[in-house]
Amino acid sequence: MIKTQLRNTFIILVISIALVFGIGAATKKEALSYTPGTYYGTATGNAEGLWVKVDFSEDSILSVEVIEHHETSGICEPAIEQIPVKIITTNSPYVDAVSGATKTSDGIKNAVISCMNQAAGKEEIVQPPVHEDPVPLEYSYNPGTYSASAKGFYEDVKVEVTFSETAITEVKVTDFARSEYGDERVAEVQETVIPDILKWQTYGVDACSGATYTSQAVMEAVQKCVEQAKK
Repeated sequence: MIKTQLRNTFIILVISIALVFGIGAATKKEALSYTPGTYYGTATGNAEGLWVKVDFSEDSILSVEVIEHHETSGICEPAIEQIPVKIITTNSPYVDAVSGATKTSDGIKNAVISCMNQAAGKEEIVQPPVHEDPVPLEYSYNPGTYSASAKGFYEDVKVEVTFSETAITEVKVTDFARSEYGDERVAEVQETVIPDILKWQTYGVDACSGATYTSQAVMEAVQKCVEQAKK
């Protein structure tokens, strides 16, 4: 009887030790040494094309910056602000996601992990995103103001575009789905996409990060106006 109890106790002890070491092996993160420098990583959050830039010393993450993304405006900002700080503070990408922005949080963390692997020589070096300058349209126009609309995130976005004989001179968003996020997205597009349309004289410009659907709607509506005005 005593032998049986001792044997059972020994078995339980062995299993317990195995579980402890097994759990430790599964949760322990590999310590890496890095080639100091700046590395770029990309991953998918709510959308593809989330890019980070990470600076390393030999054994530490010195800085993390989200340099490009197409995440949902009004939702992604807490993750973009907080996750890099958490990663730098803990010197690890294995931090808790920001509540309400889990996918964006995970995208940032995965992009940083890619940078860590590059800096440790475990992945091929990734080059930063490169954007070519837009190509201006070579049209002449019937001067005047034209209007058109295109589908945005929820509803149509309507624009008015004014032309001289040789140029797009003004672009205005005149109607869109009124909401907290809708107002923010349109404001961002008015600050980024519309100035680029006027600068480059084309609707083929980069979308605004965080307001992709609204950007695309404005560009599509401007394209419709161009088709109406061109000679």
